[in-house]
This record gives sequence, C-alpha cells and structure tokens, in this order.
Amino acid sequence: MANDGGMLFANLAVEGDVIGTETLLMGRYEFLAVALSDCELAPWPEGSSSASRDSLLRILAAAERRTADVVALRSGLAMDRVMRLIAMLAQRDEQADFCFALPKGQDISEITDLTKETISRTISILKQKGILRKKVIPGQSIHRNYIFRER
Repeated sequence: MANDGGMLFANLAVEGDVIGTETLLMGRYEFLAVALSDCELAPWPEGSSSASRDSLLRILAAAERRTADVVALRSGLAMDRVMRLIAMLAQRDEQADFCFALPKGQDISEITDLTKETISRTISILKQKGILRKKVIPGQSIHRNYIFRER
C-alpha cells in the first residue's frame, strides 16, 4: 500500500504459480491480489501429506525464478521490458500461437515502472511491426486479446 492509500505493484503470478503461501504460516493473506485477465484460482491442498518435500522445493524454486523475472521487468529498455512482460503472460493455444490478454496500460505501467505514454508508444510499435496482432476469441472482449510473435 502506498503512503497515499493507493495500491503498489508487488509481484506477478502467471499460470501454475502459487500465491498466498504466507497464509499457511500466518493464517492470512497480506496483499491485495488483482487479476489482469481472466484466471482461475484453486485452493492449496489440505493436509501435510498433500505436498511432498520435492514438490515444495520445486514451488519455492519457481517462486524465486518468478521474483527474478519480475525484477527484470523494471530495468532495461522500454521495449525489452514490455516484451518480457508479454512473454511471461503469453500461453500457447490450440493453433500453437502465443496468446494473451493485454493488460490495461496503467497496469503495464505499474509492473514495468514506465509511463503510460511510453507503454502506449511501445505497444503501437509492436503492433506496427506485426509482433502483436489482435485475436478474436468468441465470448471474450475483442480489444484485449492478442497473438504475440517473438522477434
């Protein structure tokens, strides 16, 4: 939480990530999680036998990698930051395209520590170069769905 009461970006979770593990120790979630796109959350399996030592270590290692990825989103050239974020969010679909729901400019700005104007220019360049193109998904908001083609 910012000094003015507003929210501050703290972390990013993508498909397969585990969030809220502190609730296992402290009994409550200390953050406010906001979904950038449609998502499905599943509760942590109950009981000590539900997660082996190896699976817990894999979860911990993945969390450390994600933290490093998120830190990298806040440094470097604007184009590289935005491309890294998109690469994190994109998932292969049935046609093997990398698809994602483009977050709002304000959200991208907070995640990458870039101005909204810089985000707007960068997204426009990616569209002009054909790196981003719209994808129609029946029943979903057409203006946010994109296919990402790596350089």
